[in-house]
Amino acid sequence: MWRKVFDPDHWLAPTKRAPASHLHAWLDLCQLATHQPRETKSSGTLEEGELVASLRTLGNRWHWDYRRVQRFMNGLKTRTAIETVRETPDGTVYAIVNYDTYSVAGIPDETPNETAMDTAARQQRDKNNNNRTKEEEYRGEVAEVFGHWVDKRKEVLQNTRRPTLTAKRRKKIVARLREGWTVDELKRAIDGCLASEFHVEGGWTDLELILRNDGKVEQFIHRAPAVTKQEDFGRVILA
Repeated sequence: MWRKVFDPDHWLAPTKRAPASHLHAWLDLCQLATHQPRETKSSGTLEEGELVASLRTLGNRWHWDYRRVQRFMNGLKTRTAIETVRETPDGTVYAIVNYDTYSVAGIPDETPNETAMDTAARQQRDKNNNNRTKEEEYRGEVAEVFGHWVDKRKEVLQNTRRPTLTAKRRKKIVARLREGWTVDELKRAIDGCLASEFHVEGGWTDLELILRNDGKVEQFIHRAPAVTKQEDFGRVILA
């Protein structure tokens, strides 16, 4: 949506007489999230899909009282729609889970010989070509990481239904590989998530969540069970 729709002085903005609905509040959070990593002075680096805000700031935007904002945000956390990343002097950094589902890349201004529809079609073709290149470049690594997740998930959840390698899951694997994470490190992150009772019981074990960004990979690697090396055949077994 057009971001200016959410400006406090816009004629559709919430007021005391007409406070924001839950839908308006959710859309506002999505549009407040940054669409690409950026540096801030006091909040550090904000990754794609992250925003920084205090409950009072959100209450002022939506014309809600503090407790209503608190209940709403806690409800989103319960539904795994958002996650708390860290506290900063400017407020809490939140991450929109599965941000790609809610974000839409903007269409640039059209040129005299190119309509907005033509521009969008060209951008989609370029994006598809880039995606195909990335997929071919990391095809073996993607298959290995995904296969490990499937096997580990089946072992822990006792689930015989085989999940699909969706475009979003493939995208997350490729993105982390391009950032320099190794296949073994991504496997360790998968092990860490599926070793967490909190995530398993909550059903938060999807590959999209595990590999959402650098922070998630690092977090789950730290949760992974300790390993020891055996001299015999150089195998690595769980301690």
